Amino acid sequence: MKPHIPAFCAAFVLFAAQAAAETVKENGFSAAFPCASQQQQQAVAAGKLKIPVATRLCEGKDAVYYVVVSDFPKGFIARKSANAALADAVGGAAANVKGAIRTNQPFLLGGVLGRDTLIDVPGQNATVHLRVFFAGDRQFQAMVVAPKGRENGKAALAFLNSFKLGK
Repeated sequence: MKPHIPAFCAAFVLFAAQAAAETVKENGFSAAFPCASQQQQQAVAAGKLKIPVATRLCEGKDAVYYVVVSDFPKGFIARKSANAALADAVGGAAANVKGAIRTNQPFLLGGVLGRDTLIDVPGQNATVHLRVFFAGDRQFQAMVVAPKGRENGKAALAFLNSFKLGK
């Protein structure tokens, strides 16, 4: 009977690891998180505005996975060009981590233009892999913060590629 105990324990650990992953569908997006996630709500000051921000995140073994949804006032984004709004979002993300933009490419997600950006965080040996989009006055960011060199790893890309707009 003893040889079966390690097999049972291994199966239980494997099941627990699989059970921790979850697909989230909320706030106009869906994403397959590789670990159990938690949600945070806050209001962020942007000049004179207070922007409601909902963050869904999970901390994996060597990376943190995020989806951030920000709701701007009605018509706010429409007053800018899509490229200007995306440039502001990428610049703001880099400024938040005091990072340097390594790459910043257009990215199309189901007909919605966005940006796919890598931001290196000096002194942290970390990189932020960010994909950002606007749908109306709502900003969506899917991102992975990982050790430099792992920002395009299998788990990071699986998470980023699972991100979809809509319910």
